[in-house]
Amino acid sequence: MPCLLTRLGSTARIAAALVVLPPALAAQTPDSLVRLLTSADWHQRADGIYRLNALPANTLPASFGPVAVALLTREATTPNGVSPDSGEGYGEYETQLVKGVLRLHDPQALRGMALLGIQTGAAAKEFVASFGGAALPYLDEAWNRADTDRPMVVLTFVLMLGKYATALADSDQIGVRNRLLRAASDSMLAGVFATAAVRTPLPEALPLVQRIATTSPFSDVRDEAQNAAAVLARLRDQATPTDLVARLRTWVATFCAHPAEQAVGDCGAMTALSRDAANDLAEGRRGPAVSVLGAFADRVDGAVRAGTLTSDQGSLLSGTARYLVSRLDHSPN
Repeated sequence: MPCLLTRLGSTARIAAALVVLPPALAAQTPDSLVRLLTSADWHQRADGIYRLNALPANTLPASFGPVAVALLTREATTPNGVSPDSGEGYGEYETQLVKGVLRLHDPQALRGMALLGIQTGAAAKEFVASFGGAALPYLDEAWNRADTDRPMVVLTFVLMLGKYATALADSDQIGVRNRLLRAASDSMLAGVFATAAVRTPLPEALPLVQRIATTSPFSDVRDEAQNAAAVLARLRDQATPTDLVARLRTWVATFCAHPAEQAVGDCGAMTALSRDAANDLAEGRRGPAVSVLGAFADRVDGAVRAGTLTSDQGSLLSGTARYLVSRLDHSPN
């Protein structure tokens, strides 16, 4: 897939094309510009959306919203039929269309934004993330499309777990976390996962990011993971043991939300042990907390060997638990 900058091009290219249009076209009314959005010629559609975007939002005709949202959905879901020699203009047209639809704040645009809008900029990712669980089916659709820039989906998940976490129900939180972790096991996306762990932030993901930094076959991914690991190490050291155990419990709930039959025992043990560790810390029982966390890490390692946890899941859980054992054993904090 071509890189995003090549795909989008520059606004100036469309602007330059517009200045040579006939005066009659330049003087078109807002309603006639909306009609251009229904043209079979994408150049006409591009002209219409560019000019409509130049108008104040409160001057747009009532017909603009339904037509623009329908057009965005169509552009996002159907082949555009544009030949490869069309240059950068088509990508810029799509960017202008997304920009115009974003001004509407219309929930009907969610699918189009998830499939196409998030590929064009941060504002569309924010829009999609703000809808919480309602956006997940469309982000899944985007993920499974061959032409999707998957890192843009991952970065939308980051916003959902961070800035827009309150828009997610508990079950949706679990779903987003599992989707985000999926990127760590993809050699092409592991570096993006490392960056996502910093942006969310997920200091408890440090053991997994460190593993990516040493095992990825790609030097750029290793570099990205090493940089992320340095930041996550500082964040983890700044977090309290109580906070880190709470984060472990969240991941246990995530991995054990729908356990396979053979995983029920491990999930029950991990849930109980992480709960006991939290209780021990809350009551100031440092020694028992260390023992329980060590037992938790051992149980996680056994679950990985048994195949009831993946190596990525095990790295995150066991690595964080063993870090806490060492920290609680050797420091007052």
